[in-house]
Amino acid sequence: MENPETPPNHPNRYIFKAFPLKELTIPVFSGSMIRGAIGHALLEHCCHCGTNHHKAGCLYAELFETPAGNTFVITPPKPEVIAPGTPFTFRLTLLRPTPEREQVILDAVERALAQGLTQLRTPCQLMSVVSQEPSQQKLGKIALLHLLSPWFIKRNGQRVAAEQCTVHTLLIAMAQRQRALSEQGLLDTKLPTNGELLRFADGLNGQLRLQDLRGERHSNRQRARHPLFGFMGTVTFVAPKGQTLAPVESMLRTAEWVHGGGKVSFGLGGLAVQGQTELSSLNL
Repeated sequence: MENPETPPNHPNRYIFKAFPLKELTIPVFSGSMIRGAIGHALLEHCCHCGTNHHKAGCLYAELFETPAGNTFVITPPKPEVIAPGTPFTFRLTLLRPTPEREQVILDAVERALAQGLTQLRTPCQLMSVVSQEPSQQKLGKIALLHLLSPWFIKRNGQRVAAEQCTVHTLLIAMAQRQRALSEQGLLDTKLPTNGELLRFADGLNGQLRLQDLRGERHSNRQRARHPLFGFMGTVTFVAPKGQTLAPVESMLRTAEWVHGGGKVSFGLGGLAVQGQTELSSLNL
């Protein structure tokens, strides 16, 4: 019998729709902005420890300051200038959800929006929250990956630039992210080995259209600005002749919810996977 006190390892995913009350500029690295606003709301309403050393059971610490970083993942809105009253959306994945943790994070998002985003503290009104179900679309032979937020990947201790990235690099970055969550008890998943992924990537065809980006995040705790790097764009995966993308399909779908690469706590590594049926539509 399952222990009712043990949180399930299947994450929940939510889609938030909101609108700003004043003009709002969404930056490229907006995941850090939303994370910071949620963190303040959680600290103010969920932490009663009165010390830098959080007590057992502190929901703020469980959600925001674990060895794994956040136990939620933000897929931020696209960067743009939003007029007052114009809706925008973003997504959040909650790892190891329980009814209590779910209510706490949903309340924190609503408070964070009301208190304001960006350093201008532009107030926003939450319009709706809906649960997102896992995609049932089969990928077949072709998949188009939209990198929704900058990806930060390091290889041999060095940051991978857009022109250095390959399909091998992306697949390994997804696997490493999911493997780390699994080792921390935050995700149940079965993954190919790195060797299996690299051999599969050897047969992939496709195209990478990526662009390097640079931004920064502001740390209120440290009262300092920290640079952020990454790349965004689109990637096409085309399976070898006579094969499909089935060996990596589950990993790709999971990556939509938990992201890939590094600095995921700040909203980096977001993606959406779209199955394709015709090569001609991809302009290869």
